[in-house]
Amino acid sequence: MTLATTFGSPKPVLITRKEIKMALVGRMNSKDTHVRQALIEMFGPTKEQAIGKKASPGPLYGVTSHGWSALAVAVVYMEKLKKELGMYFDY
Repeated sequence: MTLATTFGSPKPVLITRKEIKMALVGRMNSKDTHVRQALIEMFGPTKEQAIGKKASPGPLYGVTSHGWSALAVAVVYMEKLKKELGMYFDY
């Protein structure tokens, strides 16, 4: 079952950098490194657990470059959806 079949036809949603920074870091004057660190803390208490290594990869293993920005947009979108629907999602 997909979002389209569950919730109807999905509409485009604009998620701004401001929204991402406020949702993940809590302040506007944050940089991309702060957003990345917030994502790491969300998926594991330490960098070693969140990202891992080749022998023992974590949930964020392999995320590079623009992948961090895309992940931030996805996480903020899920938070918005969670608030709209009053649901709980565990990452």
